[in-house]
Amino acid sequence: MVKSILLTGHTGFLGSVIYKELKRSFHVLTAGRDFSCDYKVDFSKWDGVLELRHSIDAIVHVAGLAHNKAKSNEELIAVNATSVEHLLTLAVKNKIETFSFISSTAVYGQTYGVNIPEKSSLRGKSNFATSKREAEKVIESFNLGSKLVLRLPLVLGPNPPGNLGRLLKSISSGSHIYLQGNHAQKSVVFASDVANFISHWLLQPTRDSGTVNLCNQTAPAFNWIENAIAETVGHSFRFCVPIKFLWVTVNWMKAKFNISVPFVGKLFYPLTFSDQLARERYGYTSKPLNQTSFTNELNSNS
Repeated sequence: MVKSILLTGHTGFLGSVIYKELKRSFHVLTAGRDFSCDYKVDFSKWDGVLELRHSIDAIVHVAGLAHNKAKSNEELIAVNATSVEHLLTLAVKNKIETFSFISSTAVYGQTYGVNIPEKSSLRGKSNFATSKREAEKVIESFNLGSKLVLRLPLVLGPNPPGNLGRLLKSISSGSHIYLQGNHAQKSVVFASDVANFISHWLLQPTRDSGTVNLCNQTAPAFNWIENAIAETVGHSFRFCVPIKFLWVTVNWMKAKFNISVPFVGKLFYPLTFSDQLARERYGYTSKPLNQTSFTNELNSNS
């Protein structure tokens, strides 16, 4: 039975949500650079040495770097992959049998697709995707009692970083260009659903190991996400452009000047992932996605 957890990344965007949820059912100890951590560890420089002063039953590794946050690829690898090997070695040394890791759907390297399952080829070429895949390989190589890897798409939660944070800032500023008619569906997941899933898994008397996609059962259209943000922050769109106009423009540029625009695929085409494995094997159920739940999730501190 899991009673005590070592959690990394508890002050981060997703880690803070997971921390608050785990504290409801477990004794949670933290590891990281923040002064509030029980164990001070700088994962970008860590040599793996750490003397545990407490009895630990499970490690939940959330700490990580996005590609735009790392100072170098070496730092990205150190935080996202090498730290995983160190933590697993620590687990073996201290007879900790349970390990959970936050990965990303970026490992698939897909810019479009519908209901992409876990068995799909891993073609991610970015430094971030490569670092997460390396971490997954390390986890596969260690023999522990139970291991859980969660591949997450766009995460919805309070004070989001990355693409969602930039979108939120753009819409809040009133300068956002709204591409009307963009119905391409995108997988998302609530931060609170991720936290609940991990807590539920840890509470089981026996835990199935696995690598699973975790998504909301509703994949919203990009315009829906934009409108939901606008409703949440109380802003309207001043600049609206029909997406078919952009499509015509891009095709004209490609035909006339042989110029391609890489970001267009992310705008025009759906990118969704299958969570069937999470639902069937682990009993996962996501919160319903609507304006109220979306707003609550972005404004939640619980």
